[in-house]
Amino acid sequence: MKLQKILCILLALLCTLAVFAACGETTPPTSDETTGGEPGGETTVGETTGESVPADLKIVENGASQYRVIISDKQSDSMFQKASELIEAITASTGAVLSVATDFEHELLPESAATDYEILIGTTRDGKYFTPPETELKTTDYLITVIGTRVLILGGSPMATRNGVTHFIKNFVPQGKTDSWTIPTSTEVIYAPELSNTITVMSQNLLNNNTEHANKVNLDSGNPVDQKGQNSIKNRQPRIRELFLDIMPDVIGLQECGNWHDFLKNDSALVNEGYRLLSAQKDSKVSIYYNSNKLEALESGSIWLTEDPENLRCSVLWNSNGNPRLAHFVRFSHKDTGETFIVVNTHIGFENTTLHYNQTRVVAEYCAQLKEKYGDPVVCVGDFNEKKGSDMYEGFVNEFAGGFMEDTKFAATESSTGHGSFHALGARALDAYAIDQIMVSEEDFLVYTYRVDYTRYGGGDLCYSDHCGIVATMAILPNEE
Repeated sequence: MKLQKILCILLALLCTLAVFAACGETTPPTSDETTGGEPGGETTVGETTGESVPADLKIVENGASQYRVIISDKQSDSMFQKASELIEAITASTGAVLSVATDFEHELLPESAATDYEILIGTTRDGKYFTPPETELKTTDYLITVIGTRVLILGGSPMATRNGVTHFIKNFVPQGKTDSWTIPTSTEVIYAPELSNTITVMSQNLLNNNTEHANKVNLDSGNPVDQKGQNSIKNRQPRIRELFLDIMPDVIGLQECGNWHDFLKNDSALVNEGYRLLSAQKDSKVSIYYNSNKLEALESGSIWLTEDPENLRCSVLWNSNGNPRLAHFVRFSHKDTGETFIVVNTHIGFENTTLHYNQTRVVAEYCAQLKEKYGDPVVCVGDFNEKKGSDMYEGFVNEFAGGFMEDTKFAATESSTGHGSFHALGARALDAYAIDQIMVSEEDFLVYTYRVDYTRYGGGDLCYSDHCGIVATMAILPNEE
């Protein structure tokens, strides 16, 4: 789990600092120790201590290392996770155990003072101890370079920095067992990918009946409104048509859509724009709507959210009260670029906490299985019936299946607006119900924007559903390999 790894990192830091304080192991080596007597080795001068720097930096020598990993104290949990992955990879190959520190610690702990022997991840040290490169990095770009005796991994965004660490692990950290590891001082890697066209992904719970919330609506006007007639499926169909044609998503995960199928399949305005409906084979309660002018559907499948996902319709152990829930996937190919990706759509139950937790876990594991089977980036959309901070949400992004998914709401680089999505046709405060999500597999997408659509009709009193749609635009990052 990500949080466990973060705690392990911090524990390792405290232990390392205690050892440093007792043994004084932070003392930089003499110039003889640094050069190591390399025959004909060229040297440069370190920027902090003024010592000679060999042509190859000795990151690990005889199973030990003077280097530490440094990250900014303002970094997210996912950056701590990347630092942990780097440390684990180095230890696995060389046996050396590097500590991790953040910028603020060197001001509070003398043992954590800046040295020349650091692997810097992201915007850290603020150029106080070295001159940072003047390279202009775009959102998806990253740089790996050596400055003096420091190694710098820097991206144009947190996502790009994490991708840079992944590249460093794959291409610089020894893959086999060794007790020594060097990096050329001439190292400079600049990764600036060419991005394909963006894709727009939407999640929308359509509200599958005519009477839910009908007599408990209190809209912006503050007056109770009986909407039995106004919010029937028939009366909401034109609003959904207008909504989809206005946003023009490339793919939409639909929940509660069983009674909407005829409309979605036959509405001339939507069909003429290329929209096609694919329903889950096991149950049509969830479906995926996509623009066939841009995407080609290659394969699809579905599972039940139970202890036996292929065969058991309703959970027995978790007590689903006879209410079947499922997840549905479609594998797409982008017609212009040939890129393939997977969209998983789900509607998770909330009958009880045990059911909710386990169904969320099953969805995460399904996403991981699909990614492993096809090797494609994965988008997971749906009504999760839970928001950030809950055990279910945190399990999905941090724990289940290794916690390889992230929320587009927080991954978006150019904008991230909107909060709650469920409003019960205006009866509930939106901020309390951010229960619809669009998740993506980490390091596979550049997420540009995320928003909740608050469109109203009929002068502001009419909704298109009891859930606002959520929309994210993103680009698939090319595979470096």
